[in-house]
Amino acid sequence: MIAVFAALLAAVYVVLVLTRAGQWLDSGSFGALGLIGAAFGSESEAIRWGGVFLLAVGAGVAGISALLRRRWLDVVKAGLVVAISTVSCEALKLALPRPALGVSGYDDNTFPSGHMALAFSAALAIAITEPLPRWRRQVDTSALVLAVVVGWASTISFAHRPSDVLGAGLVVAVVASAVLFTQSRNTIPRTWRVAFAYSVLGAVVLIAVGRPLSVAVPTVGDAFEALGWLVACASPVAAVVLFAPAARPAGPRLAMTAASRRRSAVGTSDDA
Repeated sequence: MIAVFAALLAAVYVVLVLTRAGQWLDSGSFGALGLIGAAFGSESEAIRWGGVFLLAVGAGVAGISALLRRRWLDVVKAGLVVAISTVSCEALKLALPRPALGVSGYDDNTFPSGHMALAFSAALAIAITEPLPRWRRQVDTSALVLAVVVGWASTISFAHRPSDVLGAGLVVAVVASAVLFTQSRNTIPRTWRVAFAYSVLGAVVLIAVGRPLSVAVPTVGDAFEALGWLVACASPVAAVVLFAPAARPAGPRLAMTAASRRRSAVGTSDDA
């Protein structure tokens, strides 16, 4: 998956940043997403910063909790995901040029978003260190959803283009897949992965249809395009959950349970 995520990152950069048509789609999204931003007003900016703050604090608390339980390796992995992801995004901003093709919206090179990288990597850090085992699923889901919301808030507040959010998510995906490479295999059902693939395809179609349509019928076209970009911006987070190595291995308890089941099955066959 490391190579797949890296290839997707390169594709996003080449298509949406280096080509005029890509910049037209990317920066042109501000018109459609601006309708959502207008509904939220300044609250979108508050969500953008507040969400990152909550995730960073949550990752810190989860890390301390893991240290108290002597889970040093998990803390190291979580720290590496956050540190490498955020530093990589800032380095890529300096290394990757954004050519001025006349449709960039604004000249600042914000690809990929360090803000989104911090939010997403902090959410993964929470999942890796698992602060509340009993409520693990609820905590992990809440953190990842909040990371998606931060990405959305970044686009509807015009702080970042969709390509910046997509790029940051894919950077974190590459880093997380590399750091968690030896973790247990992801066991997400295949039906969920198929549904994800169709949702991404649907997002591409909505953007491709909505952007030209917005010129002729703004109300309909903008709605299609905005929905497509929102789904697309959430896709890197979903992709890591569905395809990257699991944040936590199965653990000795599950392994022991499996061994007990095997012994039970052998005992049953002997009795028969």
